[in-house]
Amino acid sequence: MYTQFLSLSEGAGNTAASAMTEAINAGVTSAVGLVGTAFTAITSNGVLCIFLGAALVRVGMSIFRSMKSSVR
Repeated sequence: MYTQFLSLSEGAGNTAASAMTEAINAGVTSAVGLVGTAFTAITSNGVLCIFLGAALVRVGMSIFRSMKSSVR
């Protein structure tokens, strides 16, 4: 009796794990698609592209500053 219950619960666990993996995969795929769409929209607009460039330059400067101060 117990072996049959254990085999049934093991099968249900594998099915749940498979469904969870598929759900995570679908969520990550849709998130990547959303980020790609947003990046395409930003780079196609000139003003937003300037804001993106300024933000990236600022991030680069702060990383360089922190690396420079860590060497001292």
